[in-house]
This record gives sequence, structure tokens and C-alpha cells, in this order.
Amino acid sequence: MGPEDALRAAEMIRPGITIPMHYDTFPVIRQDPEAFRAAAQKRGLPVRVMAPGESFVL
Repeated sequence: MGPEDALRAAEMIRPGITIPMHYDTFPVIRQDPEAFRAAAQKRGLPVRVMAPGESFVL
């Protein structure tokens, strides 16, 4: 799922928070999580971009 599909999915389910993952692990899936965050926030979707090893408690 690329960023546009992920945005569409998030719009459909309206989660309390969206955390992008599985990006930049291989050259073919290079993405900018900050660009995703900006696009999501324009749609009213909260996003948390996390650093490797960081944790998040719901």
C-alpha cells in the first residue's frame, strides 16, 4: 500500500491516530513520512511519525 492508498484507507476507517510504517526499508519503497503526515492532516487525520525503536502507548 502506497501513501495515496494509505490515505484513502485512513479516511475510510477514521482511526484515532495513524502511524506510518514499512517505508524506507528498501530503495524501492522510499517514502517521506512527513509528506504523508502533511497530506493526512489536510484531511483531518492525526498522524504520529515515529523514530526506529520508539514506542507508542494507546
